[in-house]
Amino acid sequence: MAESIITVALCSIFFVVTAVVLSNSYRIIRQERYKVAAQQGVQLALTRLTSELREAKSITTVGNPLVFTKVDASLNRYLSLANFNQQLTVTYRAASNQLTRQVTPGGGLQIMATELNAFTTSTKSTGNIEIQMTFLDGHQARTYITEVAIPSKW
Repeated sequence: MAESIITVALCSIFFVVTAVVLSNSYRIIRQERYKVAAQQGVQLALTRLTSELREAKSITTVGNPLVFTKVDASLNRYLSLANFNQQLTVTYRAASNQLTRQVTPGGGLQIMATELNAFTTSTKSTGNIEIQMTFLDGHQARTYITEVAIPSKW
């Protein structure tokens, strides 16, 4: 009888310790998943912004917001000559810890990145555009900096 009580007590202790370890592991994995999601969101937004900026015909505003015009690539240019000059105005703006993208005419407001602390753009002496995005990774601020070469006018 005493042996079975000791066995039950040891098994209970083992199960309690295992449950605590698994619970802490799950909590840590969940926190890391949120960090990775925020980091990937900023990286994806930076990739999208730089590729669109390379398509820019003209840059209206540098800073926050970043505003530029580009050709509407969704139109079939061979159906009508009017489609050759259809332009879109693209605005990237950081506010309330989010980077948003607005396309006019016809586009809605898209949230490109969350957990964003800072978004700045500036014109370099070479004519290139420097983009900086800072986000919080736990308690540490991380900054991505990239420079986009803007094609010269023909």
